[in-house]
Amino acid sequence: MTETQLRLRATFAEYRPIIVVALVVLLAVGGWVTYGTYVDPGEETERQRVDSWIVTGDVSHGAEITRENAVFENGSEFNDEPVYYTELSPTATGEFSVRYHATSGENVTITIVPELVYRSADEDVVYWEQSSELSSVTESNVAPDEAVTASFDVNTTAVEDEVGEIEDDLGASPGETAVFVRATIAVDGQINGQQRSVSQTERVTLSIDGGTYRFENDDAFEESFDEYETVSVTQSHGPIRTIGGPLLLVLGGAGLIASVIADRRVLDLTDGERRWLEYAADRSEFEDLVTTAALPADVLDRPRAEVASFEDLAQLAIDLETPLIDERTEECYVVPGEDVCYVYDPPEPPSANHAPKSTPGDGSNSILEFASVDDEETDNEDSVVEAETIPDEATDETAK
Repeated sequence: MTETQLRLRATFAEYRPIIVVALVVLLAVGGWVTYGTYVDPGEETERQRVDSWIVTGDVSHGAEITRENAVFENGSEFNDEPVYYTELSPTATGEFSVRYHATSGENVTITIVPELVYRSADEDVVYWEQSSELSSVTESNVAPDEAVTASFDVNTTAVEDEVGEIEDDLGASPGETAVFVRATIAVDGQINGQQRSVSQTERVTLSIDGGTYRFENDDAFEESFDEYETVSVTQSHGPIRTIGGPLLLVLGGAGLIASVIADRRVLDLTDGERRWLEYAADRSEFEDLVTTAALPADVLDRPRAEVASFEDLAQLAIDLETPLIDERTEECYVVPGEDVCYVYDPPEPPSANHAPKSTPGDGSNSILEFASVDDEETDNEDSVVEAETIPDEATDETAK
């Protein structure tokens, strides 16, 4: 088994409770979101348009040449011109044409009343106003899309005179004086199966400037009449809930199943495997201190002191300012002292099956190059150096 596999097993064993709790939470959230999205999405209120009909209209205007002139033929008629000449055509004509658009209409009456209005006002203040009815048209039993037309005539010369008389009578001219044709439009009847009665006003400005006049704001007009009701509808959700909920549910359930299978198949680390991982981490951490060499026999024959861990041996090498030797002959790590050798025997790799000593990397006659191993801080008790003291008698006998 590789070191990576061992570390994965160790990580799984350490964080197994947290992983299970996280997967349970994931499963619960996914189930709650999925239930709220597909089983019980709930309801929300919204306004729905249940009926709609429209009143539309347009304005047309014109003038007839009533005086001989060098440009236009007397009696000629002009329609929807940008400007008219007061001397040639003192009377302006026009009409409002109104329709309603609906699915059905019964007993519908349309009334159009154009008025000529003089007014002096500022933005928020009306100083004076005077109006006179120009015509009045009422049509009954009007069908949808059928046009009702009301015509009007305005003597522009008389308008200028009347405005001047009003201002003379008042002795002042506050605000801005405007002249316009205002049409009051009323529609009453059964439209789309319901009784309707609406009224609206439209106006066209008549601008008189010296010898000319023109109609402004003469665009077509439209007024929509909609009816709404508040209804309860099934609440709809976006892709975050429709896709995310089932996805969380599947991930949480699959993760729990995989966790149970892994818990049964992946055994906890043995003491030997843990010792190997600790050794591998320490070996990688102190890589720069290690030198591969074969020590002379007289050095290896010194009394030996067994060191509990590779980390302790490395710290000892630092303290003594002496090399840490990867001794290939003895298959151990040695820090030579003046009268003693400090020795650490590495644990067997889990997959070694009694093979010769192996380290986390490849060795050579120079400093070893090891594959990097994730740094781990291993809390160790203070190392205990146990020296094997060779009896004097055995030493003397060896010397002989």
